[in-house]
Formats: sequence, structure tokens, C-alpha cells
Amino acid sequence: MPSYRQNSLVVDLNVLPSIPDIEIIRMFLTKDVALDFSKVRNLQLNISMNQVIIEMATPDQAAEIAGTHSAKHYIIRRRHAAIAPENCTLDKNALLQRRR
Repeated sequence: MPSYRQNSLVVDLNVLPSIPDIEIIRMFLTKDVALDFSKVRNLQLNISMNQVIIEMATPDQAAEIAGTHSAKHYIIRRRHAAIAPENCTLDKNALLQRRR
């Protein structure tokens, strides 16, 4: 297995009709996921694939977040529709993984 990108997470937002506003994503990561931004190396919004890529400082931190928060949250859009984001997965092979 490659040694690169083992500390990266992918939050797949493909179930949403459009990618949420950056402020909604920030609130989701800070309040629901309780992401400690002091442990984040890089945060990338991939608009074309409707994903948020989070690079953590260590692979253990990424695995803990993925294990704790995978498929356990939702984002409320336009005050009436609650749509669940797909799994928060580890990006172990530098491939963006989409679960269907």
C-alpha cells in the first residue's frame, strides 16, 4: 500500500443536488464533526466531484475521524430538506472514493 495520502479523509457530498456554501461546510466540520483545525494540514473543496478532502497531520487522526463520523451526520438544506452526506472515508490509495 502506498505511504502517501494515508492521512487524508474524503467527505463525499454527491448525494446533495449541489455543493453547499463554504460557510455551511465550515459549520458542519466545526460543530458536527468537531474537527480540530490545529491538526489539519490541508483542506480542499473539490467542486467538480462534490467532495471535501481533509489532510490530517497523522494517519491515526484521519482513521479516528473516519471511524467516529462515517455516515452519522446530515446537512439541512433550505430549512426543510435533511439530506445525509455519504461516508467520510479514508483516502488510502490517493483515489477519491465514492460509495453508492
